[in-house]
Amino acid sequence: MSTLSKEDRERWFKHRHRKYRSEYRSFAKEILELLSFTTVFDLGCATGLLMEPFIEAGKEVLGVEKDPVARDCTSLELQQKILYQDFAEAPLSGPFDLVVCIEVAEHIEPFRSVELVDALCSRIGSYLLFSAAPPGQPGVGHINCRPHREWLHWFSARRVHECLEETKQIRGHLQSFKRATWLQHNTFVLRKDGSGII
Repeated sequence: MSTLSKEDRERWFKHRHRKYRSEYRSFAKEILELLSFTTVFDLGCATGLLMEPFIEAGKEVLGVEKDPVARDCTSLELQQKILYQDFAEAPLSGPFDLVVCIEVAEHIEPFRSVELVDALCSRIGSYLLFSAAPPGQPGVGHINCRPHREWLHWFSARRVHECLEETKQIRGHLQSFKRATWLQHNTFVLRKDGSGII
């Protein structure tokens, strides 16, 4: 993404928002029905496709987005809830009931992978909703496609483990998607040990 011009990045954000908005709203609705949470931290939130329906549902939401071009493609209301900076520069706040990181990991430099995992795990109160492109998945700016087992191993080492039933249910809902089809295979629900959430 960073290798694209400002104009191309703006077009990409606007196109992505229009193309995937309805499916991401459906995704958010399923999450709201499946998980119990009040506060949300969305790392790599782009134009707030998941943040918007969460806010409408009365959730307290904070987003982080590195690319400042995304701000120009985001509603004024959402801009007030997003920190436009690198995830390493974002203040350590929380914990949050739900931490979200959707299709972000493949866009960061490989050497920062564990840094990203630590940034997410340090904010988890109960749940993590995570997806990342595996090797071979095409996409704009994919520089860090890894097998899912690597991410799950790093999370597990920090006492954040996959919720098999919730992951299965979310992926089942995502099977109907015609556009954001990668979410069907890449999405995981994880839970922090000792969170007390069932």
